[in-house]
Amino acid sequence: MHSTQATAWSGQADYWDYVNQEVVDEMVDRGLMALTGAPTITAAWQALLPQYRAGQVIAIKVNLNNSTACNDSDAQIDALIQPVNSLVRGLMLIGVAPQDIWVYDAIRWFPDRLIAASQHPNVRFFDKFCREFASFSSNDPNAHVSFNPPPGIPTLPTIRVTDVIINATYLINIPIMKPHDLTGVTLSFKNHFGTIEIPFLLHPFVGLNEDNYFGPDHSALVDIYLNPHIAGKTILTVGDALFACKSFSGSPSAWTSFGNQLPNSLFFSTDPVATDCVLSDFLTREVSIPAASDDYLRVASRAGLGAFER
Repeated sequence: MHSTQATAWSGQADYWDYVNQEVVDEMVDRGLMALTGAPTITAAWQALLPQYRAGQVIAIKVNLNNSTACNDSDAQIDALIQPVNSLVRGLMLIGVAPQDIWVYDAIRWFPDRLIAASQHPNVRFFDKFCREFASFSSNDPNAHVSFNPPPGIPTLPTIRVTDVIINATYLINIPIMKPHDLTGVTLSFKNHFGTIEIPFLLHPFVGLNEDNYFGPDHSALVDIYLNPHIAGKTILTVGDALFACKSFSGSPSAWTSFGNQLPNSLFFSTDPVATDCVLSDFLTREVSIPAASDDYLRVASRAGLGAFER
């Protein structure tokens, strides 16, 4: 879904204040109806959650990797609250209580500005430093990631997934369309570095130029996603390209691919591999992306997580 009316930004540092919530609501509604083929937004959510029962928790993973304080207000790209507001609005139509919607980035700071712009006061926010604490203490048998490295790779550290998703029944993933210096891109799969404890311990295993990189036939990113609490619970991926970014920690800017304007787009899918392929296509048109950044997508496709096509 694309609308030049989604934002009214012209270079201000507080870019998050220049998003039109009503337009984003319409983009989300139309996107989900198109995705599901449903005639109404209520029917679309019913199609995505056909077995939903009152009291079940829906977790929403956002990307706050550039947020460094509870009062963070720099111009670096981070999650927006407007797509979250739109998703919560739709979920409430099928009877999901706001307190059963948990928005999280388990290793970062959820900034005050996002909380202040939330339209639904009872939604719960989890992070490491500012809101409800996203803990890593569950005794669930799938609380740890099971890694499948190729021969010759050293033993990986023990990595836990946050209790937020262990205690949730469903999961929605909202990656931002942007590249990454270490992995080439940071999209649906890399977004779950904010779901695991101490993710920097995995940098030597996911960096394309690192000595312990898994190579083209294995992927630590895919191993994380294959955790049952991620792959088994994810019902929707929403690629956030309202602003997007042409660098990992930069500020918004115009894109040649979108007529020298902001992307002003949201991408909807139940297939994370297809999502990342499409977002990678747009990134490749704008900036230099290493060919090896496709490695994890091929591995994910072979693992049955979705369709690889660049």
